[in-house]
Order: sequence, then C-alpha cells, then structure tokens
Amino acid sequence: MLKHTVAFLVKTILTLTVVTGLFGAFTLATQQETGPFYDLIDRYNILIDWQPLYVKTETRQGEPNATGYRYTQVAFSETGAAQDVSYQTSEKLADNHYLKLTAKGRYVKSYEEINKSQVPPKALERLNS
Repeated sequence: MLKHTVAFLVKTILTLTVVTGLFGAFTLATQQETGPFYDLIDRYNILIDWQPLYVKTETRQGEPNATGYRYTQVAFSETGAAQDVSYQTSEKLADNHYLKLTAKGRYVKSYEEINKSQVPPKALERLNS
C-alpha cells in the first residue's frame, strides 16, 4: 500500500512540475506580446502575482472598439520596471491623467484614477521621462 502511495505522489509531483514548467516557459516566450490571448494566459498563470502598475494616459494610445476604447501602453511597477499592458475603458480617457492598474502580467483587472502624488517615485520618474 505504501509503495503505491509513494508512486502516486511521485507521478503527481512530476506531472505538476512539468505542467508548471511548460506554462512558465510559454509565458517567457510570449512576454513581449499583447492582446486578449496573452492577457488570458497571464490571468490564469499561477507563476505571476497581482501587482499595482501605473500609467499616464495618452489619447493617441486609445483605439475605439464596439464597447469603448482599448489602450495599449507601457505601465510601470512601484520599482520602475516596465510592463506592456492593454486595458479596456467605456469612454475615452483625458490626457495626462495617472491611473493605478490592478494587473497580473499583461492582464488588467481594473483601473482607478489617482493623483500624481500617489504614484510611487520610481514609477513617476519613468512615466515622466
């Protein structure tokens, strides 16, 4: 009985390791891509954590579509690391406003407008450079 349990555990651990490794490799291979497919990958990837990202709105970034506008631009983390993201809005955003995005990789769950003073210094430096 113990022998079968150990064999089952080893197979399960190996399977999970392989699946996680493949998913991680696929994520790294598609890191520079944006779009709904890649958003979906990041949304369900267990290797990526939720984090706040910051953007400064630019009208030229918004593409009109059937449900509003889709913005694709570079966002910055609290440490100033860059991340390509896309997010959907119901209306066109005004220029030069700061947004805090709740993101997991390229997937953006929500956004909120914030004051310039609420943007972390390293992100603000990158946004204004």
